[in-house]
Amino acid sequence: AAAAALGKLAIDASPVEGLQSAFEGLAESSGSSMDEMLSALQRGSSGMISQRDLMMSYNQAAQLVSTTFANQLPDAMQYLGKVSAASGQDMGFMLDSLVKGVGRLSPMILDNLGIQVNLAEATERAAEMYGVEASALDKAQLQAGMMDVVLQKLAKNTAAMPDVADSATAGLARMKATFQDIKDRVGTALLPVLNTLLTLFAGFLPYLEPLLQAFETHLVPLLQAAAEAFGDFLGEIMT
Repeated sequence: AAAAALGKLAIDASPVEGLQSAFEGLAESSGSSMDEMLSALQRGSSGMISQRDLMMSYNQAAQLVSTTFANQLPDAMQYLGKVSAASGQDMGFMLDSLVKGVGRLSPMILDNLGIQVNLAEATERAAEMYGVEASALDKAQLQAGMMDVVLQKLAKNTAAMPDVADSATAGLARMKATFQDIKDRVGTALLPVLNTLLTLFAGFLPYLEPLLQAFETHLVPLLQAAAEAFGDFLGEIMT
């Protein structure tokens, strides 16, 4: 049972390797180290989002928009915690809505944050920011304008809301995130063991081929015949 549990931890943690490698590259390309950016994201979320989800959101933000946008996430999360408490929604959901809403320029997704924005506002703000005509704006500039509008509206909407970092809900979210971080850390440490076992198992597959062929050729038809006979038997009883 312990071996099976450890194996599941390793399998569940396997995506973290790719997330971490991409996160490290993106953070360094923006002029920051992986540790510095992860610490900033954790501070911004008050520890309420697991490292796995923080790296995933950062990577997605950098790909959908830019690393400049991704680097704004720690500042934006100071508002998302309050919105999360006010709406009863998970903070990870709020962060995902922010990233996808700005990345896709979608007012409908950004509605999840308790704000109403539209593309016209984003276009006007972007034109002011970059000093160009609206018709000359590219998508990246529109996304930057949208993010600026979103941050201003979040700041206004949450100005009267109390800090939620010490609330019971925040404490539970931090506990959940901490457990996930521990599971991912242990699972990642076990990945070399899992890879070794998978390699060994793959080496035995050719020896299993005759057994598999015998199963397919002989046992499966017998099981099929037995199932059909049992079905006929049930049919006779019911009639």
